[in-house]
Amino acid sequence: MRATDVDASTLTSETFVRLREDLLVGRFRPGQKLRMEELRELYAVGFSPIREALMRLASEGLVIAEDRRGFRAAPISARDLADVTFARQQIEALALRDSLEHGADAWEGDVVAAFYRLSKVPSRNRDTGGINLEWASRHHAFHYSLISAARNRWLLRFWSILYDQGDRYRWLAAGAAPAGRLGEHRQLMEAALARDIDRLLVLSRNHIGRTATLVAKHLADLEGPATD
Repeated sequence: MRATDVDASTLTSETFVRLREDLLVGRFRPGQKLRMEELRELYAVGFSPIREALMRLASEGLVIAEDRRGFRAAPISARDLADVTFARQQIEALALRDSLEHGADAWEGDVVAAFYRLSKVPSRNRDTGGINLEWASRHHAFHYSLISAARNRWLLRFWSILYDQGDRYRWLAAGAAPAGRLGEHRQLMEAALARDIDRLLVLSRNHIGRTATLVAKHLADLEGPATD
């Protein structure tokens, strides 16, 4: 592969990561038109990396590609939130079973370490009252650690997509959920380390469902149509 090809691939990947994060944290409103020229100026890259990043994000459901009309940030709805929640609960249950079956000592250490890192940062940004970006990163890492020993790569891939979809709703309703809920995460860790799959599945389902319920209460204020 030529150096120019590597550079182009790296630029596209970096643009994808930045645009994905901005979509997740709500920089773009649900349904907002994503204009190529504005994105090019925002990320200081050419049209090609922007388009390739948008196409990748469309495959993950964070962006909607419209025939001959460009791209939009994916819309939100109570029905979609319910569908995302149910799908994640089902996929996570399968991934947890797979992970507990194959996880060894190193996996247990990863789970404990991920929980410790999560416990060391506040979930809220003290200045804005919104979600702390570092906490969000560690929160993802903790939940991923629980399923990381799963050998089925497709389960892990679908879990990642569904986690991001749920995370987008959490950011959109940043004030909906109580900060942190560290006790629930501790219970998840303890059930995983005890290899108590039945308890872990109940805790996981309830944890995901509780977040969705809190977010749904605030969703009506978020569903207004976006203006271009």
